[in-house]
Amino acid sequence: MLEQGSHFAHFKIVRRIGVGGMGEVYLAEDQKLGRNVSIKILQQDAFDNSERMERFRREAQTAAKISHPNVMAIYDIGVTQSPEHGQDVSYIVMEYVDGFELSEYLREKGPALSSKVRLAEKIASGLSAAHKLNIVHRDIKAENILITEDGEPKILDFGLAKPLDPVFNEDDDGDTDTISRELTKAGKIMGTVTYMSPEQARGDAVDTRSDIFSFGILLYQMATGEVPFTGKTQMSTLAKILETKHESPTTKNAEIPADLERIINKCLQKDAADRYQDTRDLVVDLRNQRRMFDSGITDTVTSTTDAAPVRSTVLRGKKLWATVGTVAAAIIL
Repeated sequence: MLEQGSHFAHFKIVRRIGVGGMGEVYLAEDQKLGRNVSIKILQQDAFDNSERMERFRREAQTAAKISHPNVMAIYDIGVTQSPEHGQDVSYIVMEYVDGFELSEYLREKGPALSSKVRLAEKIASGLSAAHKLNIVHRDIKAENILITEDGEPKILDFGLAKPLDPVFNEDDDGDTDTISRELTKAGKIMGTVTYMSPEQARGDAVDTRSDIFSFGILLYQMATGEVPFTGKTQMSTLAKILETKHESPTTKNAEIPADLERIINKCLQKDAADRYQDTRDLVVDLRNQRRMFDSGITDTVTSTTDAAPVRSTVLRGKKLWATVGTVAAAIIL
């Protein structure tokens, strides 16, 4: 652990701000450019682990290729001597985001459903930017989404990202195909259990549709306050992801519009072929849902029986009174 005020390369450590499976993250001052940055340093017990070292390097290379306002920017990657023990340490310099983890933001701020849909649209848009480059995140979860003070979401931690096609330059060192196979070989489960797709849970090869399933779990959580698949153990949670249909989100929150429920359900299909095949289509549907909220009109399910649900149009606020006034004027005329 680096001490406050210590120097690391040309950075001055301010404080530690996080610890993850890949390494420790520090807030630091870039003394060359005079700005705050986040520095991610590979944990000491992984210095001699070539696979984790390669994943660490690949995190920066893949994430740096994504240019989007809702994805944390990567500034630099390097190796320097640790001020603690003098050994070489790999690090990534990233954009510093002062904000809340998504779950904390939802708990502390209690945003309206319309605001949650707006956040979801932006998260999906950032994810789409990665998918456009054939990069799969493989660890979409609430802890990997930060919300800035301005209410903007940022996707971070591409430490488990996997290029579907080679995204490195031709003159890069190493065999990209071999690296990809070694880091994603069948039977090795990588990711966070609660947010895994069925194919991820089986240890199968994954593509962008796996991220869409994980995003569906995130969206379900944002809309209802709960994740759809939970068990007493990790194995029982995996079993539910593989075998159990999720409970309808409207049973958890009756205010969820029918179209939003349809989006969630489509993301959470067990068979990847039944989900959104392109994240851009998911973004379009969420954008349309957000516009419905902005206009004050949403479709809601008003029946909770086994019969076909009755859908009604709901008008809110000033738009409701404007509509009532228009009807009244028509009657008078």
